[in-house]
Amino acid sequence: MDTTSADGCDILVAAPGGLASEVAARKNCVEVNGKWVPAESAPPSGSTSTTRDWAAGGTTWPDGGTSWSEAARYAGQTLTVCGPLAGSGYSTDDAFLNLGLDYPDSGRFQIVIWDVGRLESIPLGATLCTTGRITLYEGVGQIELTDPGAVLIYD
Repeated sequence: MDTTSADGCDILVAAPGGLASEVAARKNCVEVNGKWVPAESAPPSGSTSTTRDWAAGGTTWPDGGTSWSEAARYAGQTLTVCGPLAGSGYSTDDAFLNLGLDYPDSGRFQIVIWDVGRLESIPLGATLCTTGRITLYEGVGQIELTDPGAVLIYD
């Protein structure tokens, strides 16, 4: 798909987030996997295909999951979210799994597992999926869990 056409969506890549969203609305562009594209080129609303299906030519997330890069848009809803592990962190008893982008990037999606201690090592890049209610914490999409078994790992 060529986004360097007269629609102007391609120029939004370099624009700051708030400005990009404002200009995108005027130009009828939508963000898909971190790129601005004409709305008519995006996957159809209500489609059973995930964003990754559309962008990667047929590859789907396991369990029909929603892409980590789109999940924050669904705050308040319960969905399965999938993405590549970009990094992890720990507090005293809690684990933080960052999908797509690593901390401190605010574009990441975070799986928080409360009161779990340390987890077994998960290779970076492994696809993780979990289901839960999506919330936003300081603008970062996340799902909070208490059971590490709710995180499915695909190599």
